Order: sequence, then structure tokens, then C-alpha cells
Amino acid sequence: PVVEDKPLHQISQKIESKEKPKKQFLTLVVDVVSARNLMAKDERGTSDPYCKVKVKDGKGKQKEKTKVIPKTCDPVWNQTFTFKGCCNRVAVEGNPEMAQDGAAPTLNWDIKLKISCADQDMMGADENLGVLFVPLAGLPLNKKRDIWVPLAPKVEGQPVSGDIRLRLLLTDA
Repeated sequence: PVVEDKPLHQISQKIESKEKPKKQFLTLVVDVVSARNLMAKDERGTSDPYCKVKVKDGKGKQKEKTKVIPKTCDPVWNQTFTFKGCCNRVAVEGNPEMAQDGAAPTLNWDIKLKISCADQDMMGADENLGVLFVPLAGLPLNKKRDIWVPLAPKVEGQPVSGDIRLRLLLTDA
């Protein structure tokens, strides 16, 4: 057998350097699962809802759109969108080197998932059903979250109702 004639700390550094480096940019996988109790915007007492899904990180923006589900206030989309390189690891996890003793790292709460829900209209403009924001900072890495998020008014005073079910996975894979 070959025995290296090097100090132990040099050998351990060599082993540590073979660990996979952490990726700087992360991927967000968003499952827009369903909604419940959306406002009825059509005369027949239902809506034709769809969602616009955006991730905004500083100047960059990625966006997608679900299919329209006709004549319902409880749509099921089950659509998955992948936003590759959507955010910087340090922004959502914090930089441990910058943290002061005993303090949590500073996170960037401006990086958000935005979902706008609307009712498609054949005549005229689509009607807003509400909006929601989910900050990506603090989301656990490589762990899927299944959450219901209430819609909020897009414009102050707008009547709104309903929740959107999302499955979120922030990953470095």
C-alpha cells in the first residue's frame, strides 16, 4: 500500500475540497394546484379563472400562466412551473459570514413569488380575482411545502375571496 508522506491537515483539506460546491443560483418549482371559494364574476354565478405566476428577483423577472378552467369558483389546475436560476442563494439563505455572533443572517425579503388570479372574459378585459405574494427568503431548501395562501385585493377596497393551493420547492439541484 502507498502511504502519503503529508501532514494530516493537508490530507483532510484535499478531501474537503472534493465536496460539491454549493450552487449560487437556485431553482423554484411551483405547483399551482387549485383554488377554493373564488369570487363569481360571471352572470351565471361562476368564473373562468386562471393564474399568472411570476418570480421577481431585482431586475430579472420570469413568468408563466396556467390554463383557464371554465365555469367554476373552485378550479383545479395541477400545473407545474420551473423557474431556473430565479434567485441567489445568499439572498434567500443569508450569508453566514455576514451574520454577527448569535444573530440570524440577513435575508432579502424582496425576492417573491407573485400569483395574480383573474377571470377570463370573452367580451372586454379579464377581471381581477386577487393577488398573493410568497417571499422566497427563509423557504427551506430542498423541502417541498404544501400551502394554502389567501388572495388579497390587487387594488385597495376591491372585494376579494378565495385561497390558492401551492406546492413550492426551492432547490439547488
